[in-house]
Amino acid sequence: MSNSKYDTAIIVDHKTESDANGKEEDSSLLIKRAIQLYKDDKLLEANRLLLSSSDIQNRIYSASNHAWNDSDPNEQIPKNQNRDTIENHHVNSEVLAENAILNEIVMKSRIAHELIEENNSNNKDTLAKKVDNNIEDWISSGIYLELGLFFTEMSYRRIVKNNPNSTDLSRTTNLECQCVSIIPSTLLQSLLAVLNETELYTQWIPSFSIPKFGIHSLTKLNQFGRVGQELNIVMNVPWPLKQRAVRRLKVWVFDDIDYQNVIGIKIQNSPHNNDDGGSTSNNNTSGESAVDMAVDGGFLIQPCPKNHPIYIASTSASFKKKKHSINLQEEQILVTFSASVDPQINVIPPSVFNFFTKVAFRQCWKMLLQIAVDVQSDKRLDHKKAIDEKKELYSWIERRLQTLLANSREEKDGIVDTQESSKRREIEELSTSSNIGITLETSAMMG
Repeated sequence: MSNSKYDTAIIVDHKTESDANGKEEDSSLLIKRAIQLYKDDKLLEANRLLLSSSDIQNRIYSASNHAWNDSDPNEQIPKNQNRDTIENHHVNSEVLAENAILNEIVMKSRIAHELIEENNSNNKDTLAKKVDNNIEDWISSGIYLELGLFFTEMSYRRIVKNNPNSTDLSRTTNLECQCVSIIPSTLLQSLLAVLNETELYTQWIPSFSIPKFGIHSLTKLNQFGRVGQELNIVMNVPWPLKQRAVRRLKVWVFDDIDYQNVIGIKIQNSPHNNDDGGSTSNNNTSGESAVDMAVDGGFLIQPCPKNHPIYIASTSASFKKKKHSINLQEEQILVTFSASVDPQINVIPPSVFNFFTKVAFRQCWKMLLQIAVDVQSDKRLDHKKAIDEKKELYSWIERRLQTLLANSREEKDGIVDTQESSKRREIEELSTSSNIGITLETSAMMG
């Protein structure tokens, strides 16, 4: 699992006229390698590489403080300026683009670390770490067998806080949920295919008539990277509420299999706000206004630790007495989903809360697992067609999953480079607490 080649072999000892030029060339090589890793969905590996160079850290810090991303390379310069002044005034457009990517790597890495922290927390306290008032206790379903195949636990709660989209002192209620399941490793590729094929969501995500709830429309706006997507989703919700729109929902993946042996899928949107403090859109096909809502969450996928509460429960005597088809000798994968949803409601009625958490959310999770089983058995023809049309993508996914499982077996056998792991953990801590990330986060909030 050691990836020391990324830390040392990349820095080539070029014979340059000065040490400064040599450092500049080394930094340039590191940046190019980091950007390539980022394009390969290895976000956190790219971030570690950037943090290994103080020169690159200073560059990112400077770019953030001086707002290079807001500079216009085509800005007009007074005619009385000489050529050297003009060249010094302009920041090369390629450098601007490069700085934007470096900033994106740092910012997304902080988000990825938060997702890992949230989904690795058994007590779930981190989901509300930014809120300190009116937090309900988690309500847990307890551990149960979904479809008679998958040990699962669901938890949910409400959080009341000040409405950031309002000019008055009104409050809004967020709904937070977390779902954890253990699945066999042989099902993982099918599960990822179901999650990736967003244009097929309307075929299987449940829709309810009483009360009214489900997807009204789903539009794929953009595709970026291998699997990154941007979506517009309009939801039907129970009367008397208006439809809710999840606008410009960005879905992106980070592959940290080579270091932490995890895969992350981040989902997040930033609704557009009207001047009156409300938020509406006309994304639905019926033309009626839908109220924009915010969604922030994601999936974390990793080999299931033997000390995880659900795994321990799955091996308990009470579950062994029940009939199920789980082969605990097979490698088990821990799939965790967490999300915070702001439906733009001052108070979520108990009936709506109970329906969403105990019926709709559970049914959606159940269907996700069921469709993954069907895809694995070639029962879903549209999914099979989509997978066949993207053979290169799904072959790559299969190879990465094989690496994840191989790493898991190495950990079980004790094949771990502890010195390298310790070194990388130090870099990881730096990436989550450095001033670079804090400055970039502040800059993004102000922007």
